[in-house]
Amino acid sequence: IGLVNARERESLDVLEGEEVLLQCRFAPVSAETSVTLYWIRNNRDGSDNAAIEATSLDSNYRVERFPSMGRYDLKIKNTTYNRDNGNFKCMVKEAGTGKTVHTKSIGLTVLLKPSPPKISPPAPVATEGKPINLTCSSSGGSPPPQVRWYREGQSQLLESTMILGANRDEPSMSILTIVPQK
Repeated sequence: IGLVNARERESLDVLEGEEVLLQCRFAPVSAETSVTLYWIRNNRDGSDNAAIEATSLDSNYRVERFPSMGRYDLKIKNTTYNRDNGNFKCMVKEAGTGKTVHTKSIGLTVLLKPSPPKISPPAPVATEGKPINLTCSSSGGSPPPQVRWYREGQSQLLESTMILGANRDEPSMSILTIVPQK
């Protein structure tokens, strides 16, 4: 198993519906050396091939294959959260031996706005000296939204428990415990 250098792992953000270019650069391959190039996509549905050699496996994907120049890029048009949010891996393998010549991983985050925050319970009833939990939640965001509590008119952050949603379908929540005092 080959180790991936920190510089061979990168993250990109793209707004849903926009175009993004995933760049894979490696030492140029001589004409006599036969290599197989491919892109693997890992999204919420699992892992599959995004492109093999000059063939992209989605109508919104296009490959730019120039092994003699050390380039194998994947251009994604009209990005969508479900299809493209996840990890892409470029692989260059020696034909015949299957030896990995180069790999590069790119984490792609398709940015989505979260829903407006909701506080529950909506009309809390508190008793002096007894703790009460207020939960603020928001879903639909990519990456998951950060939810923070402040006292009205103050800039100091209140201590709360943050639970990030794993994906856009799960809400991110922040739970604030307060003990009402006179």
